Amino acid sequence: MTKQAEHPSIQELTAFASGRLSESQAEDFERHIDLCGHSRRAMPKQATSRWIPRTAMTLRGGTIATVVSLALFLTSNLLGQPVAAQDADIRESVVKIKVTRVNPNFSEPWKRQTPRESGGTGAIIAGNRIITNAHVVGHAKSITVQGFQSDKKVTAKVIAISKGQDLAVLSVDDEEFFEDRPALEFLDELPTAKDKVNAYGFPIGGTQLSVTEGIVSRIDYSRYLASSEVQGLRIQVDAAINPGNSGGPAVKDGKIVGLVFSGYKTADNIGYLIPVEEIRLFLDDIEDGTYDGKLTFPRNCQLQTLENETLRRKLGLSEEMGGLWVREFKSGEETQDINTLRTGDVITEIDGEPIDRQGKVTLADGSRVSLRYLVQKHADSDMVPMTLLRDGEEIEADIKLRRGDVMLAKNMGFEYPQYIIVGPMAFTPVTYGWLQTLEKSKYKWANRFSSSQVTTFWEALSPLTADNEDVELVTVCNSFLPHPISKGYDRPGYRVVKKFNDIEVRNLKHLVELMRDSQQEYFVFEFVGEIYETYVFDREEFLAATEEVLDDNGIRRQGTPELLKIFNGESSE
Repeated sequence: MTKQAEHPSIQELTAFASGRLSESQAEDFERHIDLCGHSRRAMPKQATSRWIPRTAMTLRGGTIATVVSLALFLTSNLLGQPVAAQDADIRESVVKIKVTRVNPNFSEPWKRQTPRESGGTGAIIAGNRIITNAHVVGHAKSITVQGFQSDKKVTAKVIAISKGQDLAVLSVDDEEFFEDRPALEFLDELPTAKDKVNAYGFPIGGTQLSVTEGIVSRIDYSRYLASSEVQGLRIQVDAAINPGNSGGPAVKDGKIVGLVFSGYKTADNIGYLIPVEEIRLFLDDIEDGTYDGKLTFPRNCQLQTLENETLRRKLGLSEEMGGLWVREFKSGEETQDINTLRTGDVITEIDGEPIDRQGKVTLADGSRVSLRYLVQKHADSDMVPMTLLRDGEEIEADIKLRRGDVMLAKNMGFEYPQYIIVGPMAFTPVTYGWLQTLEKSKYKWANRFSSSQVTTFWEALSPLTADNEDVELVTVCNSFLPHPISKGYDRPGYRVVKKFNDIEVRNLKHLVELMRDSQQEYFVFEFVGEIYETYVFDREEFLAATEEVLDDNGIRRQGTPELLKIFNGESSE
């Protein structure tokens, strides 16, 4: 058996780095390195035979310490020390994601927007999974992932997604994809300000993997997306973050500290990461196969800071006492349960951690974040230990909270809108996405509703209590689908249906059932708002017009599958 050569000495490395070796000596030295069993992957040929001599030339005339420092750096890399190995492993664990997406059309829900292609980044994690941002793969019709320095694209699919937390997990059918691509580990502790991190990704401007270095600027608690009510910890870094970086890992000490999710369009070198703590909450949540959402205060719990001295005096607070005042809590039921929040309570501590006058708690590194950060840590039980000031007395209580609210205008995530077409009318529910779309159009939502139910955007997003969680607003799409039976009526213009044949409409499924079961001679639609007309149609003519309308407008489906089953009497669920 051939004896392995001895490792090069520091003196030999110094001579090599300082350029004192001739070209033939340098080649012999490189062969010697290969005989020692060192990987070309850790120190590529161009790095040893080209970059070093050129760099060394710039060092001539410099200090011996500089040359020795370079030699020590080379020794670390050539001998396979962790820095190079970690970098190589990380690159193998970062994937390029390509997506063809089809976004919904809320104003004409039987249509879809034009398909478009986009890209992002993902990181391989335990369980042969890939984690990325939800906005990278939302509404995707096809997804492919491509490994580092690979020419093979592998089909992937979404197995879990949260629009609010902006996180998604992908799987691939080809298990061989994960061979030689190790799962990245998570760094359990939060980074602190001035910690260095490297962001890996595939941003626009090139096809190769990009690595940018930055430092942690601050940690706060905020929304991840402007279109979401979900809040969480957020790390700001000064690394360059561009489109395509989304979903890529930010790494410290060879482990993930966060996932890139956005940059700042109007500023340079400001990027944001979703920290590991938030990622773990998501992964723990989806272990049972469903995403339930983050634990937080319900929207019907109105909290107020305690900075005003007059307010503090009225509530009987001492100078050192902080907290948040429960200005109003609409539970929908009367209760004497001590473990239920009440209007007038002051929340002074959570988990024994004091809350300051602005409703913030202090992290280990001194960062001040919303008290909601402590709430989300109890997702396993939904019970949050709190210290309350109630009617002048301090009490300890385990407050039961819930994961998100059921809103009047529901947030459907990445689901496509429900709809059904009957006669010349298309019905769809008012959802969060629908409201956002309308707000951006010339048909402002504020001009569409003249209802005591919905007079503002926030009232449309008001929470529903347990006894009316099935309630939703049903709207008619902007115009009639052309047919003679609608002649003489004003166009619907996104009106909200109030009654059908004198029966209050609770939701779209309810309306479908009413139309299906009605044997009355006429269909009568009344709308919310005194200014809107009432539509009256002959029942048989109205139903018969459906096929003509679909055919004339080239509409393939009368409605979404669930609603069609109800309309055709196949299911009442």
